[in-house]
Amino acid sequence: MFIIRLITIGITLNSTLNTERMGEVQGKIAEINAKYKNATDTQSKKMKQIEVMHIYKKHKIKPAALFVQSFVTIPIFLIVYKMVSLTRPIKATILFGIW
Repeated sequence: MFIIRLITIGITLNSTLNTERMGEVQGKIAEINAKYKNATDTQSKKMKQIEVMHIYKKHKIKPAALFVQSFVTIPIFLIVYKMVSLTRPIKATILFGIW
């Protein structure tokens, strides 16, 4: 497990920072959602998306980056698991010619 954490530390830190920034702007996004609550036309919906994206850019938030950690960590975990499962059991190894 330590190996996986070591490999993915950069992605984990970026994801954590992105999540914190997202929490900071939730109030502003809630205001925008309330402003366009009853919007049904496409023009209003586009304006809502533009305003939300403007806030994301202003605060350097990448919405897709929230999922990157999961997509990177899972394959690494599976690779490490496969490597460990294919190695010989520790009890079958010879340690310094003693066992």
